[in-house]
Amino acid sequence: MIDIVLYCKSYRKDFLRLKHLLASFKQFNRDEIPFYVSTPEADKELLIQVVGSADYQWVSDESIIAANPRVKLGIEKGRSGGLSQQVIKSEFWRLDLTENYVCLDSDCIFITDFYKHHFLADDGIPYTVIYENKEFYQLAENRGHSKVFQSLHAESEAMKALLSAEAPITIVLARLLFGLARYGNRLIRNT
Repeated sequence: MIDIVLYCKSYRKDFLRLKHLLASFKQFNRDEIPFYVSTPEADKELLIQVVGSADYQWVSDESIIAANPRVKLGIEKGRSGGLSQQVIKSEFWRLDLTENYVCLDSDCIFITDFYKHHFLADDGIPYTVIYENKEFYQLAENRGHSKVFQSLHAESEAMKALLSAEAPITIVLARLLFGLARYGNRLIRNT
């Protein structure tokens, strides 16, 4: 099994951004790490028209949802776009294509060479960023938005209810960790 892949869940309104991400991926990917893209099945033809079919492997959002035997097919259609996107991103592991994956947003770009060692330690364990949102919660409290913590906690519990407890602990948000940049930020490498 492949030790790591990069993965982007996208949809029709993000295809131009995805095209830029894939161009930067192709330019800076020194270890030939595979790249996967998922979209709704209905968006596949437009994806190929806008982005082409090279430099990535496509899987359908529906196949990702179907890989979870506990979830009813079509469950993502009855949820908000943001929530269904998060469910699909967190369920990609069920396809059993890789040991680890880095989940990217379509608006990310690479700005410098990257290698597997930027994502994996020497023992194959992925790097992870975990934070508590203390500044966000403090700001909300300071501005009188006392329900922010409760709302985020309720959303977290709802996500856990949708997904089984067997999901891997290390779901990595690459843009926070691995030198992906928005708007010209410099590469930051955790060592």
